[in-house]
Amino acid sequence: MKRQIKEIDQWVAIRSSLNNSYDYSGQWNTAVMIFQNRILTKYLNAINNLIHPNTKEGEGFAIVTLQCALIEMFAAFKKGAVYNYGLTPNSPVYEYNNSSSLFTGFLTTAAIFEGIFHAKDKAGNPRNTPFSAASFYTQVRCGLMHEAKTKGNWHINATSNDNPSDRKFIKQKQKGNVIYRTLLQYALEAYFSTYLGELRNPDPAYNPLRRVFARKMDNLYDLKDNFEWWTP
Repeated sequence: MKRQIKEIDQWVAIRSSLNNSYDYSGQWNTAVMIFQNRILTKYLNAINNLIHPNTKEGEGFAIVTLQCALIEMFAAFKKGAVYNYGLTPNSPVYEYNNSSSLFTGFLTTAAIFEGIFHAKDKAGNPRNTPFSAASFYTQVRCGLMHEAKTKGNWHINATSNDNPSDRKFIKQKQKGNVIYRTLLQYALEAYFSTYLGELRNPDPAYNPLRRVFARKMDNLYDLKDNFEWWTP
């Protein structure tokens, strides 16, 4: 039986050719496909398996826990940020040891969260939004990750008729802030599709995005050589 090539082997086979070469190419497409397949098989497809068929027997906690992990991963890839528990003043600027600012920074900038955690008025000035990114981080993300529960007035629900065009995956209800986990899934899938499109965009303006993406791919597989993308 033919041995299936592992992700790390695929990445190792092409990474040298990508070093300090960020113009889009067939090799970059291969790199993006490695990442795409990983996220689909290990996260998005797995979450959808929990969502469908919709048994409504408490799977919401497991779903949103995985979705919070995805949010943090997407945030780290966008910036090329590498977690380091032993951060020191001399650590590279791309390292971090507190996920709060990374997580909330993503919630308050990513387009999928506009109108939920961040918004602007017609003049382009920031305006108040109905939900707090800091509260979502502490009460939902940290609550689920550390205590296997949501905290405060945050709740997780399914809907009887999920509409992919409904961008408001959090709604204010009488009982509190209700996260509709299937609508959040649609939003994360939309972000993932957009991000993959940016990585594949041949415009040189996206070269810096491919550079930090390569750093995170190395970090994903515990690789670190004297490659240009590891330069701060």
